[in-house]
This record gives sequence, structure tokens and C-alpha cells, in this order.
Amino acid sequence: MKKVLITGGLGKVGQWLIDGLSQEGYKIVGVDLEHPGFSVEHARSNVSFRRADLTELGLVEDIFQSVDPDVVAHFAAIPTMGRTADAEVFHNNITSTYNVLKSAGRRGADIVQASSESTYGMAFAKETWVPDYLPVDESHPMRPEDEYATSKLIAEEVAKMVTRRHDVDAVSLRPAWINYPGTYACTSLQDDLAKGANGFWSYLDIRDLVSLVHSVIETKISGHEAVLASAKDNYLGMPTTEAIEEHFGILPEECDLDGDQSIYTTEKAHELFSWEPQHTWRTAADESVAGPEFIDF
Repeated sequence: MKKVLITGGLGKVGQWLIDGLSQEGYKIVGVDLEHPGFSVEHARSNVSFRRADLTELGLVEDIFQSVDPDVVAHFAAIPTMGRTADAEVFHNNITSTYNVLKSAGRRGADIVQASSESTYGMAFAKETWVPDYLPVDESHPMRPEDEYATSKLIAEEVAKMVTRRHDVDAVSLRPAWINYPGTYACTSLQDDLAKGANGFWSYLDIRDLVSLVHSVIETKISGHEAVLASAKDNYLGMPTTEAIEEHFGILPEECDLDGDQSIYTTEKAHELFSWEPQHTWRTAADESVAGPEFIDF
């Protein structure tokens, strides 16, 4: 049984990861700033928790020595801009990422971490710009101008460093806006193109993210790979090129999008991990799914 350490385990994404991966039979150790309580921890025999501030290297090293994981899923972060000081976003994210990934490398643990589609630079730009070409792939130039996206870009570089020094594998996932069945926040923006334009109306169902992380854990690669993750379609219900032209007034010269196709291609995820997104807002927005059952949040 593989042992998977999941940081950010009490966050919304982290809880779905713990729930889904524990059902796949992995031994899970969740790490977060708080401990959910032993009654919650003991709800599943293969799930336990540790409390730690991941910006404290000594605490991180201690946990890694105690847990000795086979794989680390690093999803702890301040997840966006505008909720705290910009400097805190940057400091927290790069410090915790260095501590976790370096400790993983020293213990010989493979890594899957949350990067972001915001690393390209459009999401938090002062003025959102149209990509150089469509669909966007992992090789598209990155031009972030905010602390969150830059912290994620640095996280990918830290992952590369760790794989070179410690001979472990690492995958940096660049998910689109993560939505949850039955509470699809993206559908509330369907009547206003401007509100979703910085993300180009792309999204990802949390269940598809969990399935991708599972596929990454079960697939051997070499070194570091960055991989986009997005639903196949936009959440508007209209052709993507029409939405871009209507809002931005231009399209890139190189544009190969069909219908409501997402601007982000997931071909690399398919090639490396045989992964395809399975969910769409058309059904998931009103779907009744219980979600994680063992954490009361």
C-alpha cells in the first residue's frame, strides 16, 4: 500500500483528494495548519492527520521523517490574490513549497503538486491579454505579473531542482478553475462575459482533478513534467472563439478551437497519464454528490 502525504488536507481540494485517494486503498496522511480531531481522523483506518505550519522547515522535516511517504501531493497554499497581503501570498507559497518539495526529495518521495493555469499570466493581469495561440499548451510563454502566479511558476522551478538533485519524479498540475458538483460557481457568471474573461471561461470538476492525481501517482515518469487540466468545454454554452472576439475584439492568428472547446488543451495529460476529463457543467452543476464524508467542514 503506497503512503501518500497530502498537504492542505483540510482545504476543499485537499478533502476531496483525501476522500478519493483513500478509497483507492492508499494510506493517507493529511497535513494542515489545524488538526480535525481524533474522532474525524479515526473515521477511516487508512487516514490520519498532522498539524504543522509548512513554512517552518524543521516541522516539515520532522513530519517527513515520521511519515516516510512514498508520494507527496502538495496542495497547501494561499490559493488566490486579494484575500491577504500580496507579500504574504508570495512568501507563504514559495517557502512552504520549498520546504515540502525539498523534504520529499531527501526522503525519496515522488511529487505531484498544484501549480495553476494562472502561471501564463492572464488570470491576474492588470489588463487580461489574449494568448499567443489557441489552444494553449504547456509550452505557451508565461508572463505573470502577480505574486500568486509567480509563486506557482517558482514552485515548478523548485520541482525541477528537486528532481535533478534527488532523482525523484515530479508533476506540476495546472488546473483551470476548480468547481464542485451541485455548487458550480462558474455557472453564475454565464450571463456576463467580462466576469470570467480572465480565465477564458475554463473550469475543471474536482472529481476529474482527483482522477488525474490518482493517474499521476500510478504512472512512472522521468524528472519533472508540467501538465494542464481542464474540462473539455467552456462553461458558457457558446463557441469559445465567439466569446473571445465579442469580449476582446481579436483572435490570435494561430487559432484552432472547435465549438465550445476549452482554450486549454489536455493532450499532454492524455499522452502521459491516459487521462481525460469526464465531467461537464451541463450535468455537474445540478448533480447531487455527497462529497467527502469523513470531514465535517
